[in-house]
Amino acid sequence: MRQKIMGKAKAWAALLLCCAAGAGLPGSARADGDVAAGKIIAEQGVRPGHPVCASCHMADGSGQAIGGIPRLAGLPAPYIEKQLGYFASGVRANVFMKEFAAALTPEQRANVAAYYASLPAPTYDPSIAPAPALVSQGETLYKKGKPAERVMACAGCHGPTGAGLGKMFPALAGQSQAYMIEQLSIWHTGAKRDPDSALMLMEAKSLTPDEIRALAAYIHTLGFAAAKPQ
Repeated sequence: MRQKIMGKAKAWAALLLCCAAGAGLPGSARADGDVAAGKIIAEQGVRPGHPVCASCHMADGSGQAIGGIPRLAGLPAPYIEKQLGYFASGVRANVFMKEFAAALTPEQRANVAAYYASLPAPTYDPSIAPAPALVSQGETLYKKGKPAERVMACAGCHGPTGAGLGKMFPALAGQSQAYMIEQLSIWHTGAKRDPDSALMLMEAKSLTPDEIRALAAYIHTLGFAAAKPQ
């Protein structure tokens, strides 16, 4: 048991060092974008016929909870920029995001990231609140993890309020159930979503489908007011 725990701790440490040194990776973020320029791109695109961010992620960056489109408002600019780079290169697979991100230059990706990071977190919509029992189960998992199976608490990396920690761990507060279920299920199957997701592969593999649904429900209800990185 002790050997397994130590092995996991070493894996975490190695991943943290890798992410800290990630400036050489494709999609690495500078986080020095122009907010005003990013707003124009998000609302108008970069050329006629080019899809605009706001058509899916909405003008306020709140996303679409029912459709599973994630909120971007208030997420760290380096995180958004890096993910756009991954989409553009095909490292992170998404047919819709690849077309959009590949049409942007690195500077434009930085600008869009800066714009969405500058937006205030959207207001929580109680009309799509999940079942209380599911939320309660998810809260326990989020705050305590599954010690017997060495699954760490989500709060340890994403913060007790889901506001994220620094540039590496994005805010989760308010992300839709559909989006969180999709992402957690990807990691649960062992699929590597992007170069930074090895840590999530270790955690999600021990979650059951019911636990994934419960976690997604709780994360969706977390207060938006605390959605800025700590």
